[in-house]
Amino acid sequence: MTLASTRRCCLWAVVLVALAAPSAWAKPRLAILGIEAIGTVDPASTDIAKDVTAALRTRATEGRSKFSLLGAKRELADERLMSNCQALAMTCMGTIASNLGADYMLYGQLERLPRNGADGYRVTLSLIKITRSVGEPVKNSPFEDWKPSKEMSGSGLDKWVDVVYARLSGEEVEKVEKPPAKMTVRVTNSRRGTVFLNGNEKGRLEDGRYSVTVPADQSYQLAIEADGFQRYEQKVTVTSGQTETVEVELIKEDVTRPPPRKSRALFVWTGAAALAGSAAAWGLFLHDYFGPIGTYHGLINDTDQTNNPYYLNTMKPLESGDCAIDVDHNENVNADSHKKEFKDACRAKSRQLIEGIVGGGLAVLGGGLVLYALLASDAESPRQIGLRVGRHHAIAVVPIVTPQVAGATLGVSW
Repeated sequence: MTLASTRRCCLWAVVLVALAAPSAWAKPRLAILGIEAIGTVDPASTDIAKDVTAALRTRATEGRSKFSLLGAKRELADERLMSNCQALAMTCMGTIASNLGADYMLYGQLERLPRNGADGYRVTLSLIKITRSVGEPVKNSPFEDWKPSKEMSGSGLDKWVDVVYARLSGEEVEKVEKPPAKMTVRVTNSRRGTVFLNGNEKGRLEDGRYSVTVPADQSYQLAIEADGFQRYEQKVTVTSGQTETVEVELIKEDVTRPPPRKSRALFVWTGAAALAGSAAAWGLFLHDYFGPIGTYHGLINDTDQTNNPYYLNTMKPLESGDCAIDVDHNENVNADSHKKEFKDACRAKSRQLIEGIVGGGLAVLGGGLVLYALLASDAESPRQIGLRVGRHHAIAVVPIVTPQVAGATLGVSW
């Protein structure tokens, strides 16, 4: 072979490679048929089918798409009619794609189908590869999904189409990084305090303000604690790229608020002990009444005075004034054998006064402590339990003793 022949062969090889390169490097051609509305077809279903078709074609024209979208905008319903396709058989769909000059074809159907009381649509999409005029489904095809009507428009539809198109074509879904959000807290009546988000301490107020950057499109439980104020809590939702400002006015802590839960246990046990002491005092009171005093009453009520050698010239029960009699030197006392019963009854009468005061006082104290502890709660204020600040009333329990009345009398000052 001469040098000239060699040069001619190399030249023809370069020409052939140059002619074949565009074909080798070109993206596969994709035809997207208009989505067909089936079932009960109404104007809303037709419009949504058009919106889905437009979104799919827009997605196929993006630079990251692995296909080259054919310009012909054909409808699935029309192509089936012209090709006499009664069903979506692969042979029939392959013929349609070949006639369009496509390497791949995307088509589908949409049917209005309410679910769980919500209006929505069932969408079925198929992507087939054309080999010798015969369609062959690609991986993940066909794809079926149900979407509520409210998500079949705007950004919601675009996001769904992006996911579906990527799944059928094998592409990756474009990840859009959302800018974070900013939360600013302004406390109008406290310069210092601690800020919590979702129970975790985030920082401290500086001159009544605090700002923090957080992940967007989420809700947070904001809490603020400051000395002399009640704990503040509020749910705050932040949006990507925006600043959410929370104006807060703290409520001053009430010094007369009910005790915390742990302290209430002490009130309960103290009240129970007081009630037990009251029960013991009243037990002694009854013991004296049915014991020494009852024994003496049994003597004076004996109608046979000859068998009751001691009485005070009366048949009435023992009273406080009777005990003032000097039985040892009283000429009216006609017997000495029952002086002991008389003296024991008088001593019991004196003890009853103390026992009644102690028993009544402990009963009031114990009952009050237990009732207060049971009604109070961590979140209650004095207003909720009837003890309003500046208007609460003092209760004083005063024992009253008179010579005319036996036992104890309690006076309540309100």
